[in-house]
Amino acid sequence: MYFYIINYNFNEEQLCKLEMKYLFDLIPKRKYFLSEKYVDVNRSPFIKASLQIIAKAQSIEKLISIIIEKKISYKNFKIKYINIEGKMDFELKHKIEDAIGNAIFGDAKIHDPDIILGIIYYEDYWILGEYNKNEGIWDIHNKKPCYYCNALPTRISRAVVNIAVGNDMTLKLVDPCCGIGTVVIEALSMGLNIEGYDINPKVIEGARRNLRYFGYDDVLEVSDIKDIRKQYDVSIIDIPYGVLSITSELEQISILKNARRISSKMVLISLNQMDREIKDSGFTVIDRCEIIKRDFKRYVTVCI
Repeated sequence: MYFYIINYNFNEEQLCKLEMKYLFDLIPKRKYFLSEKYVDVNRSPFIKASLQIIAKAQSIEKLISIIIEKKISYKNFKIKYINIEGKMDFELKHKIEDAIGNAIFGDAKIHDPDIILGIIYYEDYWILGEYNKNEGIWDIHNKKPCYYCNALPTRISRAVVNIAVGNDMTLKLVDPCCGIGTVVIEALSMGLNIEGYDINPKVIEGARRNLRYFGYDDVLEVSDIKDIRKQYDVSIIDIPYGVLSITSELEQISILKNARRISSKMVLISLNQMDREIKDSGFTVIDRCEIIKRDFKRYVTVCI
């Protein structure tokens, strides 16, 4: 069993909950939850940390008894109390950490430990588990050498990729309007099978430079979506719109229809809901969320 801690701003709450739905088959009501599913914390921009649960009890004394009884042991460990609800007195927090630490077999190491063991109080239970913190891998990808002002943010791109695949890491993905390669980079960083296309050779040149910068293989081609002949499990499309791209409504419809031709599922990012266009292209909407950014919205729509 695992305990996950998530966080989000109000403008990304819907995106976070949609991502959790596809990763865990649940929509969290709070910013933490239990799950039997293991998901690497580094996959999601919204999962801050997790505990792989070792033991739990309804009192600290009982938890200590379980630790001693099971002879739970670690080398070079550190105990960390994780506050999920309200505030705990500083002295009491350290007393709990010391009591648990003294019960564990092995040597503690406060600075640069090999492992952190977390303690939480959740629904009348004290829980001890191996603590894993998100390293924020996507933040590194913000430092790519080529960047466009209307490119999809890395956080959103990463969440969208997770929505596209859920926990099926074998799926074959395509970003047929890949632009500077943000979605492609996030997918590759998670070990996923993805290919990207763009009609603009200069844009592909910049995207290739970004891939090289982060050490990823070139999985990009210059191509219009209508010329793609391969088949994919999921298309991820940030539909082009008129900032650096002048794309007519007819061209947008053509993109959607070709996405239907080359893939069995689509995750669409758009500035409007595009329900009619989605239906006319042969897709059915099964999920949607809004992302609010200053004075406009983005919609993430899952279609089959």
